[in-house]
Amino acid sequence: MRRKSSGNGKGNGLEEAQRELVRAQAQLVQAQATLANSHATMIAQHAVDRQEDRKVMAQMMAVLQEHSRILAELPEFIRGKIGFGKKESH
Repeated sequence: MRRKSSGNGKGNGLEEAQRELVRAQAQLVQAQATLANSHATMIAQHAVDRQEDRKVMAQMMAVLQEHSRILAELPEFIRGKIGFGKKESH
């Protein structure tokens, strides 16, 4: 059996549907590639952000340790300033 051509240059409905399917698949592949690229970029940026966060956290920890040291020395410092000297242990 031979297929009939509609004669209008567009081919039959099945051929047109197949062409549309191929176009849609090509668009899907392009969208997937774009999404994969965006995802890879986001993952790379996340890694950079985490590294920066770790640096900031380390700096904050250093400041907190220094503040803790200062606060631990503060009572003795105040005693010295007001003339009571070192605290004696009994």
